[in-house]
Amino acid sequence: MPCKSALLGEEAREYIRELTEVLATQDLRQLREFYAHWEKPMGLPSMPDDERLEIDMHMMILELPGLQHLHATSQEWLLARGLAVDIRQVNCGKTGDTDSSNDCGSQIGGAGCGKEPPAANKKAR
Repeated sequence: MPCKSALLGEEAREYIRELTEVLATQDLRQLREFYAHWEKPMGLPSMPDDERLEIDMHMMILELPGLQHLHATSQEWLLARGLAVDIRQVNCGKTGDTDSSNDCGSQIGGAGCGKEPPAANKKAR
C-alpha cells in the first residue's frame, strides 16, 4: 500500500486534472458540481456565491498554464468587470510552462503556487 503522502499526491493530481477539465468548459454549473465533490476531501472553504465563483473561475483559468488558450478571454472578462489582474503574477512567474500538473490552481478560489491569490483590484470608477 502506498504511503499516505503518495496517496495525497495522487489525489491532488486528480483534483488538478479534473479542475483543468472543468475550467476548460467555462461552465459555472459544472464548476459548482466539481466544487461540491471536492469541497470536503480537499478541505475547501464553503462554496462561494455564483458571482464570486465566476470570478474565481476566470482567476483559476489564468493560473493554469494548460489553459493558456483561454487566458486572454478570462483576462478580458475580468477587466470588463473592473477587475485588474497582473497575469505574470497569476502565472507564478512561469513562462512557456504547459504542464498543468504544477501546483498553480491548487485550491479552487484559493492560492496557487503556495502563495496568496493575486489581488484582483477594483478599478477606480
